[in-house]
Amino acid sequence: MNSYSAPDDPASPYVGNRPFNTADREIFFGRDREAGEVAGLWKRHRLTVLHGSAGVGKTSLLRAGVVPLLSGDAVDMLPPGHMANRAVFPMAAMPEQNLFTFALLSSWYPSESPTRISGLSVLDFLRKHGRTDRFGAPLPTLAAIDQAELLFRDSDPHERHRRRFLDELVDAVIGQPHLHLLLVVREDHLDEVLTLTERLGEDWCATYMLGSLDRSAALDAARGPLDGTGHSFDTETAELIVDELRTIRTPRGYAGRTTSTVDPSLLQLVCARLWMDLPAETNVQAGELTLAVDQALAEFCAQALATVAADHRMATSAVRTWFRGAFAERPPGDGVAAGPQTPAIPDAVLRAVEDRHLIRGRLQAGTRCYELQHPRLIRIIDQLGDSPGPIRRPGPPARLRAAELALAEGDFDLARRHVEGAMRACVTGDLAVLAEAECLLGNIAHEGNHADKATSHYLSAAKIFEALQNTTAVGQLLAAVGRLKLDTMAAGAVQELRAAVDRLPNDRTVQTALAQALWHAGQTQAALAVLNDVLSRDGDAPDALRMRGEILADLGEAESALRDLRRVDRAAWPSAQAAWALALAMRGPGESDRQELDDAQINAADSGPVLLRVARTRWLFGNAEDAAALAVRAVAATHPPLPPQLHHEARSLMKGP
Repeated sequence: MNSYSAPDDPASPYVGNRPFNTADREIFFGRDREAGEVAGLWKRHRLTVLHGSAGVGKTSLLRAGVVPLLSGDAVDMLPPGHMANRAVFPMAAMPEQNLFTFALLSSWYPSESPTRISGLSVLDFLRKHGRTDRFGAPLPTLAAIDQAELLFRDSDPHERHRRRFLDELVDAVIGQPHLHLLLVVREDHLDEVLTLTERLGEDWCATYMLGSLDRSAALDAARGPLDGTGHSFDTETAELIVDELRTIRTPRGYAGRTTSTVDPSLLQLVCARLWMDLPAETNVQAGELTLAVDQALAEFCAQALATVAADHRMATSAVRTWFRGAFAERPPGDGVAAGPQTPAIPDAVLRAVEDRHLIRGRLQAGTRCYELQHPRLIRIIDQLGDSPGPIRRPGPPARLRAAELALAEGDFDLARRHVEGAMRACVTGDLAVLAEAECLLGNIAHEGNHADKATSHYLSAAKIFEALQNTTAVGQLLAAVGRLKLDTMAAGAVQELRAAVDRLPNDRTVQTALAQALWHAGQTQAALAVLNDVLSRDGDAPDALRMRGEILADLGEAESALRDLRRVDRAAWPSAQAAWALALAMRGPGESDRQELDDAQINAADSGPVLLRVARTRWLFGNAEDAAALAVRAVAATHPPLPPQLHHEARSLMKGP
């Protein structure tokens, strides 16, 4: 998760310790060669992997270098994608989604309604949205995923979604011949990314390693943004800055050796600080500049460590003590192993310090290690001292984005702390941010399986959006509350979802949720009528097709169920897999393709409909004992419970042969 601080002076031509965006392309210097090379690889290959260490400038190169370079070409250029959901949308308003798929498609197609994304795979969505030239020929689709390392970090709550999403990416590259996918990833996750390239073949794939800036490129990056500002570092001053950042100094200030490259994040940080501190025209002495660089880096390190400690509810002194002990006397290039060797520092804290560009991860003999972002920081460690540094927070919108990233990583506590911090920082009357924050708190509670808390936050968000006269948001939030009530109060779910439909009468996802609530309330014909209406207007709506297919299988209408279910991605839905297996079995026990859930999925299931479908399938294949046991579990299931109209079928199976 990237956490950046913007420069103190909004007029500064330097971005400080944040990445360049597309809007910053006029002040992005020093990377012309790399931008051209990556652009060429991206256009020629089906999958390109741009990799490098944290802070080396991968995001900046993509957004301010490569994308603007290709924007005039005859291509379908999608916005850079990411793995964090939109906070303002209540995720409980839709059936279970692959969080990574939803986040990526939302970022690639930001103007698309979230409900139009629901239930679609990456491949399905790209097929629907492919663009053509004026002669009708398909345009190459250039799509990128930034910070793709999030896909390879351990995240127990999202492991099933993560694995399924990686399969979707491979399917999309294979199945969409005009797709050119660029993955931007940190160096220490390269081996994991390359497992995807192995599935596609060498001819389809390319890799590109981005390194730090050489001296010439660093000088361009330091001087170029100043054109037209009326402020300049003269040639000698720019050279002093660049050479100072290449110099490794001992704690006493003596120069040890000089590196061949300059770290881009440190260069931007120092230049942004000197922009504020130096007069417009000045001749700076080498010794004076060394002190200025030391001060800028020391203040940045102190602020970063204090903020990380506060985010993770640790004492700043504990984080500082670890940082000094781990890196003060360690030779450059010698990594500190993560894991049992750092028991007092959780992995989440190590990643946060890396995200602040103080350290960078790499693999050393198969073990994840961390080393200083750049050897120039060795001298700074000794200057940190023991006094706590300032905690510097971004504004509320940026805190909400940080919360989204923490949620994507499965760190619910950190996500909640970011949201609560954003709410405390809101000025009076900032209702839109407060509403978004309440919605995001609802998403966090929903992800953590706390339905009551999620309902409370969603209702609070709905009240604020009602005051803002945002009917769409209110309808989506009521739909989320309705879905959350499906497990415990089907009649209440119907009431909430009817209110949501009143506000969003043409929203197919809300109508499908209403149909599901009607089915669970025992109103079978009403549920089918709603689904038939949705599909009469949008015959490819995956959620409606899946729901109708499942209901038809439960009703014993095998052929009609199979007709609907063969048109959806059953692999993503245990309920659809179980309905497909039941429909096939009803056609005859001789069917060879049973498509049943595996034992692990069945053992973990707490869905009444899923368990009953598996029970009925086992019965049809002659296993009455298993069928009876599964029927008992189906009646006791709570997520969701068995609809009342299916209890008779369950009791019949429970009696045995």
